[in-house]
Parts: sequence; C-alpha cells; structure tokens
Amino acid sequence: MVEKATFRRHASYSALRGPAIALSTQLAAFVAIKSLGATERQAILLAFALPLGNLMAIFWSRMMVRRRRLPWAVWPDFVGFLLLFPIAFVVDPIWFIVLVFGTTLLRSSAIVALSGIIRDNYPGAVRAQTMGKVQAGALGAMAISGLVFGKILELDPSAYRFIYPFSAILGFIAVYRLSGVPESDPRERLFGREPSLLDIWHVLRSDRDFLYYQISFFIFGLAAMMLNALLPLYLAQDLQVDYVSGAIALVVITSGLPVLTSPIWGRMIDRNNVLVMRGLFNLVWALCPFIIVATHSVAGVYAGQILVGFIQGGSMLVWNLGVNIFARKVEVPTYMGIHQTLTGARGLIAPVLGLWLAYTFAAQGAEVPAYRTVFLLCGVLMLGAGIFMVWEGRAMEAKGRAVTFKLADERETA
Repeated sequence: MVEKATFRRHASYSALRGPAIALSTQLAAFVAIKSLGATERQAILLAFALPLGNLMAIFWSRMMVRRRRLPWAVWPDFVGFLLLFPIAFVVDPIWFIVLVFGTTLLRSSAIVALSGIIRDNYPGAVRAQTMGKVQAGALGAMAISGLVFGKILELDPSAYRFIYPFSAILGFIAVYRLSGVPESDPRERLFGREPSLLDIWHVLRSDRDFLYYQISFFIFGLAAMMLNALLPLYLAQDLQVDYVSGAIALVVITSGLPVLTSPIWGRMIDRNNVLVMRGLFNLVWALCPFIIVATHSVAGVYAGQILVGFIQGGSMLVWNLGVNIFARKVEVPTYMGIHQTLTGARGLIAPVLGLWLAYTFAAQGAEVPAYRTVFLLCGVLMLGAGIFMVWEGRAMEAKGRAVTFKLADERETA
C-alpha cells in the first residue's frame, strides 16, 4: 500500500516545481532569443545544463549510498530556485543563460535521490501507476504555467523579470513539502557497493541486458535531444512564431497531454513488458520529426508534438523507473546513476552535433541553418532505437528474466 500522506507530499512537490521546470527547459531558450536578443549559439548553451547535471549523477549516487537521500533532493533544489531571483534584474542574455543554466544543473541530484525514495515508498505492483498520477500533476502545472507565461510574455516581453522569481517562490514551497517524505534508514544500505565511475564499465559488462537497454536509450536519446535543442531555434528563426505559439509547441502540448495519459500508461506499464512498452513509445515519437519536415509549418509542429505528448507520460515513467527491472533495491542508486550519467553524456554531444549538422547541411548563403535536415536524421535514428528496444524486451522475456516491476520485486524476495 502507498501511504496517502507520502503520496500527497510527493505529488504537491512535483506540481509546485512544475512552473520553474517549464521556464528552465526549452521555453528558456525561446525567451533568451525573443526577449533578450540572444543568438542561436548563445541559446543553445541552455541545452547543455541538464545533460551536464546528469553527467554528475554517478557522483551524486556515490554520496547517497551511506547517507540519507532526501537532503540531496531538497538542498540542490533550494539553491537552484534561489538562482532564479536575480533574473528580476537581468537584461543581458548571457547572465540570463548563466542563472537558468545553474538552476537546471542542480536539479540532477534530485532525480537520483528520488529514484531510491520512490522504490522505498511505492510497491512494484503499483509503482508506475502511482508515479503516473504524480507525473500528471507535475506536467499539468507545467502546461498551464507555460500557456499563462507565454501569454504574459506576448503582452510584455520583459515580464520574464517577475515570472522567474514567482516560479522560485513556488519552488521553495515544493522543497518544504518534499522534506517530510520518509525514506529507508541508510544503515540498511551499508552492504551496498559504493558506486563510482568504474561501475559504469563493471555493471554494463556484467549485465548485458542493461547494456543493450542503455545502447537503445543512447541512440534514441541522442536523436531526441538534437530535436529538442534545435526546435526552439527552428520556431524562433525559421517559422518566426510568437510567444504563445512557441509556448504551446514547446511546453503546453507535451506537458498537457500526459496529464490525461500518464495514469493510463502507468497502469499499462505495471502490467506489461516495460521495455516493449518503451520501444513502442519510441516508434510513435519518431513520427514527430517526419511530420515537422513534411509540413514546415506551425500546424505541423503542433501535430508532431501532439504525438509526442500522447506517449510522453509513458516514456518518462520508463526513463525514471526502468532501472528497477535490472537492479536490486540496494543497487537502484548505482543503476540510476549510470543511467542518468549516460543520459548526460549524450546530452552534451547532441546540441553541438545538431547545430553543427544544421550549419553543415545549410545551403550556401542561407539565412537559417538546415534544421529540417537534422530533424529527418533524428527520425531515422529514433525508429532504429525503438525497434531495438522492442527486440530486447522480447529477448529478455524469452529467457525468463523479469520484465515487469512486480516480477522484479518478487525476484528480489524469492
């Protein structure tokens, strides 16, 4: 059973930090270009923040093996939200990028900490379903705030100077709510190996299924991150959309639809092969760049993002919880640290690679880089990764390895 008080605290934490997350992801690059006049090379720097934070995950996980995990979620979040207050005085795009970059960078430790706390509090039979409800609230807050902020910025482009501090205040309340969530005693985890960078090689070599899982994620993630990094630039420079249209394309659709679908996907993921589900999500996601390329219009971007929004909730649940298929309870921070670190590695490559390819493929004298050509490449890579993930899920099932969270928990207690 899931404790209602724990669920309420976790759900309110996720929802209250939603506006700040909406403002520090793709919408931040759009604001940097439209409100502060940043160049595409300056705005693309924001795409490195979360990957760089994820790259540090193996260090965060090392800190959490013999210590309480909760402070590693609370304090980095608190400092990150604090960095949003000086934006009230910022008029230079570089300082804006630095402050938002810092906020996003610090968020990564919370992901590792929460992965273990979720395992402590949510049983395998209902873990994805429960997380689907939490995620729906968070994404709903992101969608609503993204639309409202977009409208405000359309009326006054300098309104970012009070929108970001306002989101920080909500973030402080979120941190307070999370501080009361229970976790396991660190002494119960003393027999766990302390993770290190060497564990990436050790675990991947000893757990071949997890290696294949990470290869599929790496290929898909590289393509998705190139798409995500270039999409704000494509909208602002190529299609020249307004704030509201940009907010709808970048935040509202992909955060709003999962509000409806996340609980449904959670129940389906709890009952089915987790890897096959993620592979199918990837195949649907892969259609988005092809639609954008074929239509070259705001409507086409909306259509592609609707497909992404439809499966986004399920995709995020597998990204956050999928390591539980492979790891024992004591190993979750190590496996999640590896998973998150490799996510960071591809995230550092993707924005540079995407922008370089866009300039390389651009016709001589073109005013705008060849974003759509890169989108086409992204679609091909995503299709291949989706097929590979489905194959791996079927192969694991055929050889009798646990492919649902319930079976993975039963394996550990057997």
